[in-house]
Amino acid sequence: MDSVTPFVKGVEMLLDGSVARTGTNYGGKFQEAHDASKASIQSRISNLESGGVKGTGESRLEYLRGKYGELTSEQLHANINERAGIAFPQRSTRSQLKNGGYIVEDVDLYKKMSPNKNRALGFRNTKNDGLVQAHHAIQDEWAKIWDKTSGNNYSSRQAPSILLKSTSGEPHAIISALQRARRRNEGFSTDIIYEFNISYKEMIEVGVDLKVAKKVMREAYRYFDGLGGFK
Repeated sequence: MDSVTPFVKGVEMLLDGSVARTGTNYGGKFQEAHDASKASIQSRISNLESGGVKGTGESRLEYLRGKYGELTSEQLHANINERAGIAFPQRSTRSQLKNGGYIVEDVDLYKKMSPNKNRALGFRNTKNDGLVQAHHAIQDEWAKIWDKTSGNNYSSRQAPSILLKSTSGEPHAIISALQRARRRNEGFSTDIIYEFNISYKEMIEVGVDLKVAKKVMREAYRYFDGLGGFK
């Protein structure tokens, strides 16, 4: 089947909206370059540790750490990836809330977007604003049951979500109705690939912008893959 641009590494979004695995996160050449670069950096660290700085009584590594500070694990891996020709944006462990507040179709962690205090005016969970709510990309109720059976430490608050209006006829209300209908027929024993497929399709069907739908699904994939969900 023909496909479009992969929406995450190792997973491809097909023209019919379905999701398919396409292999590992790194191609062979990229993996070789990544491994070689990592070995080179580790060798340089060993050399730094073994060499001293004249007049300081410190190893070279201790001297540099004292002068410039110590790289975080995330920064170190970003440097390794960059040397290997694989550039990923670094993710702050304490990323800020959106300036001006969140609005409809913004994407972020549920814990950030759910509170009204973090929303822009006109986009809160009130009747006047259209009951704007944070919608989990992958149904929260399904994910909690999946977590109990898999032990993958799923967290509702840490899961990626999208802000949608929830009044009658609006996207979140329609998706919720579709989910209830599916669960009556399917229950909650569906697998994770199926949930990604159907969740993406449902968002498109109710009118969520295609780019936004892909964005939240990418974030959801990164989150669930980080939990070991696709192993």
